[in-house]
Formats: sequence, structure tokens, C-alpha cells
Amino acid sequence: MKHATSRTLFDYWNKVRGARKAPRRFEIEPARLAGILPESFILEQAGADAYRFRLAGTRLCEQFGVELRGRNFLEPWDEQDRSALRRRLAAMAEQGAVCLFEFEAYGPAQRAVHFEVLMVPLVQRDAVIDRFLGAMSTNDEPAWLGTERLDRRQLLRHELIWPDGLPPGARLFRPVPLPQVRDARLVRSDRRSFRVYEGGLSHQTPEKG
Repeated sequence: MKHATSRTLFDYWNKVRGARKAPRRFEIEPARLAGILPESFILEQAGADAYRFRLAGTRLCEQFGVELRGRNFLEPWDEQDRSALRRRLAAMAEQGAVCLFEFEAYGPAQRAVHFEVLMVPLVQRDAVIDRFLGAMSTNDEPAWLGTERLDRRQLLRHELIWPDGLPPGARLFRPVPLPQVRDARLVRSDRRSFRVYEGGLSHQTPEKG
């Protein structure tokens, strides 16, 4: 994770969930995420192809030039990217995975802004994961950002992360034994293994999805 916003969300969510796949929606205290709320959002699964913004931070709406609340998260993507994100969201709901991805957003002038997104699963009712808490951040803030609507997006890379290791049936690679490391815990995604230290995930260059 490159951005402090992503690490802040992951660390808080991981602490609240404990040994469970995901915490309940009402356990999330907005005050504990006050520093990143303008860049945060919540999605609600309303169907296989509909993940609607229930909430969206003010900064996100300003950057994208549109009120995001009520809109379908999957709508602005082309079919290939939409399919990839749909699969990732389904895995989050079924297996409690965390999704990390990067994308570029474009406005009418075809100028690009690079974003990193982290999404974590939440349980709303009956132990069903159908809410997704996310944070979206960028270090690239050109002067024109916020003056035009960013209505097209291109996925650059994406991965799933299982904080407790890959669940049965989700192992997509032959695991490579790693040495024991003091004061660190091993986290496996579907493409790589890495270690988590105090303060967030270790910095590694992710593979393209």
C-alpha cells in the first residue's frame, strides 16, 4: 500500500475485526477515521452488477466532479475492468478478502489522475458481507482536478489480500515457504506473499492484475 490513507483504513479495520472475516457495520466508528473520512466511501451490494455508493466523502465528490452517493460503482468502467472488479467484490463478500487496486480517471480533456483504492468487507446483517468500506487517495492533484467530471476509469492493477492467509479453495498459486521473521506476520494475496509490520503493510511493488 503506497498511501497512508489506505494503511490507516486497513489497520483500523483489521483491529476491529479481530479473528473474524469482517466486522459489523455498526462497529465502525467514523470518529476513529476522522482524518480520512473525506476520502472514504461505503458501497452496498444491490445485485451482481450493482454496488452503489451509500456514502461518499466530500473530497471524492469534489475530485470526481459529481455527487457519488447513489451511483453504481461499476458503471464508469469498460466491460473488462468491470468484470475484474465484479470478481474481486464477489470474493470479498464470500471469503472476507481485502481488495487493493489502482486506476486512472479521465475527464473530457482525457487528462489522467492516478488513484489508489483499498476496500474492506463489512457485515450488515445475518453474518452476510454486503457492505464495503473503502478509501481512495492520490498524490497527483493537478490544478484542474475538481473542475471537470471524471467519468471514465481505467484499471491499472488489482489484487486480493487475505490478512489471515488464503482460505481453502482460494489458493491460486503454489505457496513458496518463507523464513520466520520476528515481530511480523505473514499475509498472502492471490499473487504474492508479504509481511505486515507495525504501522501497515510492507512496501512492495504489486504485480499487474
